[in-house]
Amino acid sequence: DMTDQNRTSPFAFTGNKFEFRMVGSSQSLAGPNVVLNTAVAEILEEFAAKLAGASDVNAMIKEIVVDTYKTHQKIIFNGNGYSAEWEKEAEKRGLPNLKAAVYCIPEFEADYSVELFTKHGVFTKEELESRVDIYMENYVQDINIEAGIMAELATRYILPAAVDYLASLTDSVVALKNAGIKADTSAQADLITKISSNLAGLRKETLELEKRIEKAHAVEGTIKQALAFRESVFAQMAEVRKYGDELERLCDKATWPLPSYEDLLFTL
Repeated sequence: DMTDQNRTSPFAFTGNKFEFRMVGSSQSLAGPNVVLNTAVAEILEEFAAKLAGASDVNAMIKEIVVDTYKTHQKIIFNGNGYSAEWEKEAEKRGLPNLKAAVYCIPEFEADYSVELFTKHGVFTKEELESRVDIYMENYVQDINIEAGIMAELATRYILPAAVDYLASLTDSVVALKNAGIKADTSAQADLITKISSNLAGLRKETLELEKRIEKAHAVEGTIKQALAFRESVFAQMAEVRKYGDELERLCDKATWPLPSYEDLLFTL
């Protein structure tokens, strides 16, 4: 379809169909399709029941369309679906906003989900509960691996590289003074201050990350543990990254041990 499309919409209407655009890059299409098709089957069954008992099918079709639109028009939004404004508007409309997988996955075993999937013979209650356990466990494993690698990168790669560059800056200032050269070293001093500050921040937040990983592992219960990794570990990863990104910006490219964003995007 060649018509204009709102590419920020999770369900974009493209002239003669809807396109679902929320599947993660590493995610199988099977799971979302099972959920979507079961939900559609439920609604079509409701429509079919109304049409089967209608004396005037065309009139009933019009009634179904009008009633459905009036009941569910709050989900229709043609603006920027990524914007903070839409989040506020969605909240006003009473729409849920589950911002992370760990908040969505437990909905599989909610009463309305169990009723839906068992009614259509798609999943049993036990199968839904098992999926929650498996998906949550996978989430914990993924975040645990990523957080551990982040801590290792910060400690073994970023910190030593920044320290080495800091030492070279300090040595250059000392060398100029020892040589009796009256040079303006304010630029080096400014960099030394900024790098030192970010080094301290990176080390502090990395140690905190390692503590939070350990605490999250001690949490009992798959769902509670997944929430701990999301709300504690994942949140702390953003703090570590903040200092790592700033050090990458400040340090000499030649001394940086990791591919930069520029390298990743354009040269690798």
